[in-house]
Amino acid sequence: MAEKHIAYRVEEVLMSDWDPIGVAGFPEAKGEYDSYIGRVLMLLERKGAPEEIADYLDSIVTTQMGLVARRDHSMKVAQKLLALTNGDS
Repeated sequence: MAEKHIAYRVEEVLMSDWDPIGVAGFPEAKGEYDSYIGRVLMLLERKGAPEEIADYLDSIVTTQMGLVARRDHSMKVAQKLLALTNGDS
């Protein structure tokens, strides 16, 4: 799978599945989470564990957004992201 395609799919998952600030329904918010794609791609390339990806997502939610992280949700998103590189998506 081409890296550009994976980056696009990561963007989709972050917007539609993760979406901690609830902007998925607003077309003008496209790209809201793009600054996190690079790190997610790095974790996927390293075949990081779902817990590592969920830790990263949770740290964004708590430290950058000032919200409460939902670990069960972050783990589901992490597993979906990992499936992108396994051809399961």
